[in-house]
This record gives sequence, C-alpha cells and structure tokens, in this order.
Amino acid sequence: MSALLIAACGSSSPSTADYSGKTVALGAVLSLTGAGSVFGPQQKQAIDLAVEDLNRTGVAGGRVSVDIQDDASDPATAASAAKKLIADKHVLGLVGPTLTIAATAMHQVAQSGRTPVIAPSETGPHIVGDCSGSGDCPYVFRDSLGEAVAIPAGVKAAVARTHPKTAAIVYCGDYVPSVQALSTFKQAFADNGVTVADSGAVSFSKHDTDFTAAITAAKAVKADIWALSGPSTTPGSVLAAARSQGYDGPVLGDDTFNSYTVSAAAGKAGKGAFSASAYWPGSPDPTNKTFVSEYQARFKDANGKAQTPDEVAAQSYSAVLILAQAARQANLGFTNPAGDRDAMRTALERVSLATPLGSFSFTAAHDARQTVWINAMDGAGGFINLTSISG
Repeated sequence: MSALLIAACGSSSPSTADYSGKTVALGAVLSLTGAGSVFGPQQKQAIDLAVEDLNRTGVAGGRVSVDIQDDASDPATAASAAKKLIADKHVLGLVGPTLTIAATAMHQVAQSGRTPVIAPSETGPHIVGDCSGSGDCPYVFRDSLGEAVAIPAGVKAAVARTHPKTAAIVYCGDYVPSVQALSTFKQAFADNGVTVADSGAVSFSKHDTDFTAAITAAKAVKADIWALSGPSTTPGSVLAAARSQGYDGPVLGDDTFNSYTVSAAAGKAGKGAFSASAYWPGSPDPTNKTFVSEYQARFKDANGKAQTPDEVAAQSYSAVLILAQAARQANLGFTNPAGDRDAMRTALERVSLATPLGSFSFTAAHDARQTVWINAMDGAGGFINLTSISG
C-alpha cells in the first residue's frame, strides 16, 4: 500500500471532492545552497518523492505540484521567493523555509498573502501561535517538533538514563536558535532538579573553527552532563573536539543533533550522544516503512549507497501529505485562489492522518502533535533509537 493511501485512511472524515483535470498548486522555499544546504537538499528530495506518491493515485482525482525555490539561506530571498509563489504562481499552500532565521520574513509574507504555510524544520519559539513580529498568525503551521517540547523530553530522558546532578551547556552565543536553546535547556534542567552554575553556560562563536577555549571552560565546571547546541555541522565538530580533549561524560543535544551530516561530523566521538527527535527511520509504522523504502530506492549518495531519510526529510515529505489531505477536505473551486487558500487553512486545522512522523495532527496553536523519539548517535554517522514518548 502506498504512503498516500495509508495517509488517506488516517483522515478524520471522507472527502467528496472531485478535482479531475485540476492541479493543486503548492510551493516550497528551501535552502538548497548556503548555510542551510546541510538540510535543504534532503527536504527537496522528500518533497519530490511526496509528489510522486500522491500523483500515483491522485488527490481527489486531480494532481499536486510543488514549485521549489532556493532561498540561498537568505531571509530576504526567502521572502521574495514566497511573494513570487503567491502572486505569480498562485499557489494554495507553502512549505518552508529551511532555516529559522528566514522563518519570520517568509511567514510574514505568507500571513499577509493569506496563504497557509507549513514550517518543516523550524523548532524555536514564536514560529506558530504568538509569531514574532506579527502577533497571531492563523496561516502559519508547523510539522517540525518545537524545542519547547523536544528539549524537556531530552532532558527528562537524560536524567532517567544518567542521573546527573549538575550540567554544563555549550552553545553558540552569536546564533539565535542556540541562544534560545540555552534558555530552554536551563529551564528543563531546573525542572528536573539539575543545577547549571553560572559558569556552566559556555559559549563559542559561529565563526570558530577551534573550540579549545570553550571546551576547556566547560571541562572546568566538572559537570555530570553536557548539553550542546550550534549551527549546521558545528555540534558534531564540537563533540569530536571535546572527546579528543578528554571529556568522556554524557552529551545531550538539541534538534541540530538530528542530522546525519552532524552525526558524520562527530564520527566515532559521537557514539552515545543523544537528543529528542521528531523522527526515527526505523519506526515500524507502515507509512514510515513505505517512505523509507521508497526514499532509499530513489536516492543514493556519491558512492551509490542508499540514503536514509533524516528528520527534515520526513517532516518535508509529511508537510506535502498534510497539505494534500487538507486540499481533499477543502472543496477547492480553482477559480478563486484567495478563497481556496482560506479553505485550505481551515481544513489544515482538522487534518489527522498517518505520516512517517507517526499519527499527526495540529494543536490549537498550529503546532505539531506527534510522537517524540529519543535517538543516539551510533558513532558511524547514523543513529539508534533509545525510546519514544507518545505525543
């Protein structure tokens, strides 16, 4: 059974729409180049696969298309690309962007254009609900697991596994998502009875290539556990450097840990370092098994080895499935884009379906409601699953 058919079976209500001869036009703004290219290409691959799967059986008798634009990891370019997709391409829904730094700019465009958008990889605060700079944002949704949920889940798992009394937090002080993670880690540790001394919050710069000073300062704290956050592949590099400089204690990461490129950057030094994730490719859920099988069959690395989808790939694939399911329920007319976009927004709030992420629906604040996976790096560029928490 295809992922599409399984997803449709998970819908909360049957569709009576008939879109024969019509195309549900969607758009995506991704970082295919620039700093976000660690994640963007996997997102594009997953979206392309979702379109293939959906069009194999159709969307209420019609088809779906996704026009993918590269924002080059630049917020202004992301906003411009979103404007083009809304005004010129008349898309009914959007996916993106890749990077949190571009989210405010792009999402404000979607909000002002009254076009629903699903954030597939933004995990910080103020993405949905009380959106930064724009107040309420009823057209913005997120299928990426917010750090406000993930970090406390990771800390709780860490406390259960390693029983720490003290913690150090090593973070990137000039990278906004990492600074936000610092606050979330501090609160989560406090909530679990773990002390973070003032000297236990140790920063490095996103421009650093030598992390000796930060690692030396963190080691001096003599904490029972480290939490680590940084941009792109930096967490893997910091982790590898920390192990080479003698830190052999447990390491807990934020969402930046959940990338195969970060796990590869950590190498053998990453073994056992863990984090909370929105996704586990080994999940036995039928929708996920189909997705992983199709992804591995379709996409190979430079050596011809099958690629395993990571978290951002699963979230991007799921975002297209979610938008397609909303389209089925929206009774689109295809003559009034503004009216169809409003119908899509309303339908998104009711979506409940099976995805590679597990059973998925949105909260009242348009955030993700799903399973949380606790995964550890395996020391060989991959991950193993430790446990899961029902959403």
